[in-house]
Amino acid sequence: MSGEPDLFCSSMKGLVMSTAPVSLSLAEFIAFNEQLAGLARAGVPLEAGLRDLAAESRGGLRSISVAVGERLEQGEPLDQVLAGQLKDWPAAYRGLIAVGLRTGHLADALQTVSGSARRIRGLRRAMLVASVYPLILLAVALLGGLLFIVPLIHWFQQTYEYLFWPEGAAPKAVFQLTDLFTAYWWLFAVGAGLVAVWWWWSGGLRSLRLAGPLGLFPGARRIVRDCEEGTAALLLGSLVERGVPLGDGLTYTADSLSDRTLSQDLRVWAGEIEAGSGARGVEKVGPETTGVGVLRRIVAEAPDARRLAEALGRRAGVLQDRVRLQMERMTVWLPVFLGVGIGGLIVVIYALGVFVPLRLFLNDLTWEAGR
Repeated sequence: MSGEPDLFCSSMKGLVMSTAPVSLSLAEFIAFNEQLAGLARAGVPLEAGLRDLAAESRGGLRSISVAVGERLEQGEPLDQVLAGQLKDWPAAYRGLIAVGLRTGHLADALQTVSGSARRIRGLRRAMLVASVYPLILLAVALLGGLLFIVPLIHWFQQTYEYLFWPEGAAPKAVFQLTDLFTAYWWLFAVGAGLVAVWWWWSGGLRSLRLAGPLGLFPGARRIVRDCEEGTAALLLGSLVERGVPLGDGLTYTADSLSDRTLSQDLRVWAGEIEAGSGARGVEKVGPETTGVGVLRRIVAEAPDARRLAEALGRRAGVLQDRVRLQMERMTVWLPVFLGVGIGGLIVVIYALGVFVPLRLFLNDLTWEAGR
């Protein structure tokens, strides 16, 4: 046992310690939070647990374990340490950790952070898998156009020039587009490279803010919105169960969300309670079926704090199941839609580039032969 501090100290001496934030992948971030949640749930001091994690880890996970452990030993609060040591750490998650520390539910707060990160990671993986086949199809179509379609259209153009036939409007437009494609086809490769760099840059903790191309996928923002609503219901239920007043619980929950609209709605609700709009601020429950409207209705119908916490927990479970179902549907149907869309576009381009000039060429050939 006496060797553990020495091992931790030697690990720190082996690293160039600095206050610079550490960049973590989502997998490392999830593993780090899971470790902290396990330590908090078992009642083990975080500093001692991070020594073991630093000794067993490598790369960014080892660096963050050493840095956080050192600053915790200096007496700094965990939420401030994480905000200062994690690169691209979303400010909302600092509020979530602060609420966990304040209410004694640190393990639950860390588990919520890990759950959100795990869902975002699964969403990115689903988007990447869904894009593989359409991207391969696009690459094959581009290569086929360069090797087969462009030479064929150039042959049509040379034939028209050799036979001194007048070029119709359609063939002439196709010929011009082909010359343009031949000169600038490399822009497609550059664009694909930039998208790949954009996807890579948006990874890690940036993806928790739905940065980068992930937010452009249909349904992605709806999934993240449901995740935020589930987090709000779960956290609010935990606070209510701990005896935190509803107004304070709404404010704490609003501080822990990344969705600005949902956070603002919760703050407005908390303001209504503070202004004296009833004990729960639900005297005028609207017909909303999502977001704060559902939470207001749950609060209005719950007879006591225990039933309210149970109802909010069930709401969080419903949202988590819906997110899981949406991700499964997206994994199945998004490749189909992208494949059909890109494949259909390729067919149209090939048809305009080949069959239209061929048809006009045969018409002109028949007309010339009949003269």
